Amino acid sequence: MELTKKITPQWVELKHEGSAPIGFCCAPLTSPQIISVRALMGVRESVGEGMMAAVRYSVRDWRGVTADGAPVDFSADALEHLFTGPTLALLLMELAGEIIERSKLNGAEVKN
Repeated sequence: MELTKKITPQWVELKHEGSAPIGFCCAPLTSPQIISVRALMGVRESVGEGMMAAVRYSVRDWRGVTADGAPVDFSADALEHLFTGPTLALLLMELAGEIIERSKLNGAEVKN
């Protein structure tokens, strides 16, 4: 297993409603985090919380997030605020999906 790849944050670029791309620097989920996210997502009423948990665990920074045309500095509070309204639900689903997909083991890792 390539350990460096599993612990190194990577940028995820997403488009939202025709805006410029938004970048999120995402660290891979740890094993306990993966278990927690999967547990939440296994209960229909908690899928959104599972997605938000993946984002909270993973996102370390961002670029391209603005308010009134000015860049917004990344913080845990700003991350929470970004996803409080219903208009960004699709972005949350896309970002969480990328984080979860990148945390899966590949075929060679499963065999080992």
